[in-house]
Amino acid sequence: MVIVGFPPAFSGAAEALIKLASGLQHLGLNVKVLCARPSDQASEGSVGSLPVTYLSSGSWRDLFADAPRNVVACFGFRSACYIWRHRQSIDVVHFHGAGRVTVLPLLVARVLGLPTLAKLTNIDHDSLSAHRRRRGGKLLVRVLRFLDMCIAISPLLAEDLSLWGWPKTKALQIPNPVDTDKFCPAEVAERASRRQGFGFADDEFIFLFIGILQMRKGLDTLAAAWIQVTQRLGPKAKLVLVGPHCTHETELMQRLSILPNAVLTGRASQGEVRDYLRAADAFVFPTRSEGLGNAVLEAMACELPCIATRIEGITDYMLGGGRGILVDPESSESLANAMVWICENKARSREYGQKARVWAVATVDTCVVARQYASLYMSLLARK
Repeated sequence: MVIVGFPPAFSGAAEALIKLASGLQHLGLNVKVLCARPSDQASEGSVGSLPVTYLSSGSWRDLFADAPRNVVACFGFRSACYIWRHRQSIDVVHFHGAGRVTVLPLLVARVLGLPTLAKLTNIDHDSLSAHRRRRGGKLLVRVLRFLDMCIAISPLLAEDLSLWGWPKTKALQIPNPVDTDKFCPAEVAERASRRQGFGFADDEFIFLFIGILQMRKGLDTLAAAWIQVTQRLGPKAKLVLVGPHCTHETELMQRLSILPNAVLTGRASQGEVRDYLRAADAFVFPTRSEGLGNAVLEAMACELPCIATRIEGITDYMLGGGRGILVDPESSESLANAMVWICENKARSREYGQKARVWAVATVDTCVVARQYASLYMSLLARK
């Protein structure tokens, strides 16, 4: 599997890869990750039981600055060389993301006759529409057509492939996985213990957000909505924001830091994220742009009632059918109304959470998704 950013960097795509790899390993498949290496990282390592090779690509802080050309060229070249040198031990090349960095390793894999697939991660980053808006994008899309399969993690990304005439025989929709055994509702005693550990009072209603604290996630809208919520609900409502701070968005961070009855926890481990989800009362996700929304999937698996902005082909796919509440993007008033309603209608809110859990187990459970990928790998190998 090839991906640019990987732990110790924070990335939703990386978290999804780790979960998928775990499911594939459970099925008996061998998985190896190639990713970009920061200057202070050893070239070989592991994340849990997942072996990782870190390939030199420039400085660590360059990795997420819209994929600078030097990082793309360096990592793309080194990953292509790795695939060539280890061609005897590679059966399938799976790219997590499809962009300029994919070009060289894709062409080398093509020459070697190795099956290739790429997972599209975000409509604004690596969709065909996004590529075609950029300089050289049309040429990149032509190269990407050498892929044997393109994976869309949401209906919106699948529609985008169809819009640009991507062959139906080379496209599949497979969502990101969630370990629904670990991400599940807590028993009453455990939940009380988690809340006590976090310092949540019994009578507090905890609204939870998980993700990078940045404008793209709609946190400016959430901040405006939260002022309205606290005015209507008073001190019984608490907002907990879990995730790394976006250092270059200082104005947003200052605004979030002075919100009443709100807590910014900073980056959290997967175990801590799970504990927060199992201690909270509701999940709020006012994002403007998303691949699918791993945090929402995990909240659904934990049976939390979820509120999210309506993004056609993404949040409506997850929370439609009475599985959650969708609000208008950019509307702090709609978001505040939904948050107050969730708090004041706990019985109906529990119904949302229960339906969300049923859908998550049936659709995005790690075992379900891993079996889909394993079947795909086998079918691609059978074609060669």
